[in-house]
This record gives sequence, C-alpha cells and structure tokens, in this order.
Amino acid sequence: AGATDQQLAAAIRQGIGVDGRPLFVMPSPMYSRLGDGEIGALIAHIRSLPRSAGPADSLTFGPIGRFAVAMGKIRPVPAKLEEFRTQAPIDLGPAHAAGRRLAAINCSECHGPALYGMTMEEGTVTPDLTIAAGYDAEQFRTLMRTGKAPHGRDLGLMAFVSRNDFRHYTDGEIAAIHRYLAARAEKLGG
Repeated sequence: AGATDQQLAAAIRQGIGVDGRPLFVMPSPMYSRLGDGEIGALIAHIRSLPRSAGPADSLTFGPIGRFAVAMGKIRPVPAKLEEFRTQAPIDLGPAHAAGRRLAAINCSECHGPALYGMTMEEGTVTPDLTIAAGYDAEQFRTLMRTGKAPHGRDLGLMAFVSRNDFRHYTDGEIAAIHRYLAARAEKLGG
C-alpha cells in the first residue's frame, strides 16, 4: 500500500522490491513484455483490491534455500531478465501477432523465453511448444481449459496452470495462441 506506482512497476517489470533489493519470486521476465498501458492497468487493479489486515507475508529462505541462493541454484528475478531481452518467440507477421504476444507473455514462464521448453526444476522439463501443432483446435482448447492431453491424461503442472492462470482466456485468445504455435511449428519444421 505504501509503494509508489513507479515502485510497483519496477517490482512487476524488473523484479526489484520497494526496498531496492532483487525479488526472488515474481514473474517479471514475462511481465517485462507488457506495455505501459498494461502495467498501468495492472497497478490500478492492484490498488483496487481490498487491503489485508497487517503486514503481508514475506518470502524467507531456510538454511537449504539460503544455500541454494549462495550456490546460484535459485537466481533473483533481475538475473533472469536478460534471457527475455535477448530471446523471444519468432515473429510470424501480423496474422499471428496476437497469438505470439499471448504466448510470449504467458507461456514463456514455463516454456522459456523463446518457447523451446526448459527445465523447471530437477525432474520437470517442459516441452518445446512445437508440440502444440499435434493438437487440433478443439484439443488445444481443452488443454488450455483443463490441462489434459487429447486422451484425457492429466498433464500435472499444465493442469494447475490451466485451471488457475488460463481460466480468463477467451476462446478467441486460445485460438490465436494455437494458430501461432501451429504456424511456429511449421516454420521451425516441427
């Protein structure tokens, strides 16, 4: 509540806390791709939310977490931003601009800045999103709404993200993402 709009914008886009220290849990790499108007609307929405009683919980690391930070296994958010500045999903022109933008902002958190897939944590590797070309439009819509593959297999993290993060997508936005990802796969030979 005491943060200025500029401090909130720095936290959202750059992963810099109000106290000037780097944040460790903030999706700033993806949000760095939002425009000024979108950041302004996000800040306005945050300010419209009811205030909670007392101070907000803060992230603290125990001994193992502090060791992981010291060893570079957990990187502060600003250290991840360079990857998002230098890598982006391929541009396939105006016909796919909306789908590319949605994928660049929303899918990149799990699938990497250029959507080639990445290791989320030990044992969890997300696929290159050329895999989306194997889904028809209805199967992809189901995936985005439920996190389930065409034969009903629950895709774990994708199921969680679908139900929580993607529930506000319109069918048109989902279709735009699918069209972009299918065209991207064709362009990349996937």
